[in-house]
Amino acid sequence: MEVVSREEVLEAVKSKGPILPREIVKILGKSDTFMVGAVLSELINNNQVKVTNTKIGASPTYYILGQEMELQNLAKHLNEKDKRAYDLLYQKKILRDSKLEPLVRVSLRAIKDFSKPLEINVNGQKEIFWKWYMLKNDEAIKLIKEMFKPKEPEKIQKEEPVLKISKPEPIKEDKNKEEPRQEFTFKSAENEPKEMQESLNKKENLETTEFLSKIKEYFHKNNIKIIEEFLIKKNKEYDFLIKIFSPLGELNYYCKAKDKKKNNETDVGAAYMQADQYRLPTIYLTTGEFTKKSLVELEKFKQVTIKILE
Repeated sequence: MEVVSREEVLEAVKSKGPILPREIVKILGKSDTFMVGAVLSELINNNQVKVTNTKIGASPTYYILGQEMELQNLAKHLNEKDKRAYDLLYQKKILRDSKLEPLVRVSLRAIKDFSKPLEINVNGQKEIFWKWYMLKNDEAIKLIKEMFKPKEPEKIQKEEPVLKISKPEPIKEDKNKEEPRQEFTFKSAENEPKEMQESLNKKENLETTEFLSKIKEYFHKNNIKIIEEFLIKKNKEYDFLIKIFSPLGELNYYCKAKDKKKNNETDVGAAYMQADQYRLPTIYLTTGEFTKKSLVELEKFKQVTIKILE
C-alpha cells in the first residue's frame, strides 16, 4: 500500500485549490485514491482544508482559507436554475428571501458555497436575507438598511430649470415629532438544517412508522409501485421513485412525502428541484395544508401534483 502523507496532500491543495481528488492523485504520482480521500477527510476534520458543496461530476473540490475567490471558477458547473440564482446574487450582493421567486429561493439554499443566509429581525419580524459569500457582514448590514430607507419624494419644479450648482438649505426638523425607527438585529443563519439529508436506504431496510404506513396505503389504493424509497427524517419525511400504472401506460414520478401541518411554496420548490435531477415530474404528498399566499405561488409549478393525505 502506498503511503500518502498529510503534508503532500495539503501542499497540493495549497498550490491548486479548489482541486479534485483525482487531480491530487495525479500531482502526487500516486495510484491509491482511497488513501488520498482518507487524508483529505483528516485534513477537513482538523480544519486545515475545506470542501465545496458544488460538485464537478459527482465529486466536490477541496481548498484552503484564502482561496475563496477561486470558488467562482466552479460556477460553470452549476445547473441552469442555480446559475441564474448565482448571477442574480453576484449582481445584487443582497437578496430578500420573501421577495424572490420560489425557484430562486430554492436555488439560493442549494448554492451554499456562494450564498450565505442572514436571519434578520426587522421590527420584531424575522426574515431571511441572502448575501454574496465574499461580502463582509458589516457591508451586508448597510445594504439591508438601505432597502428600508424611505424614498425621498421628487421635487416638482414649476419654473424652467436653471443649470447651476447651489448649496442646499438645511431641512428644518420638527423636534417634537419622532419618526418611526426601523430596528434591526442580525445573526448568521448558516447552520440552518439541510434541505436534503439523503439516506439511501433500500426499501426493505426502512423501519415501518405510522406516517410511512399511511404513504404506502395511499400508494396501494392508487395502483402505485415503489421503485426506490429514501428516509429523510424518520416518521416525518420520505422520498420515493415510483411507477404509476395508468390507462396511458406506466408513468415514472419522483415523490416527496412530508408530515407537516403548514406547507409553503419553498417546500414544493425543493421537491421540484430534486425531481429535476432525475428528469421526472413531481408528486408532493403532505398531511397538512398550504397558506393562501403559497397557493398563488404554486400555480407556477406546472409539473408538480399536490395530494393531501387524509
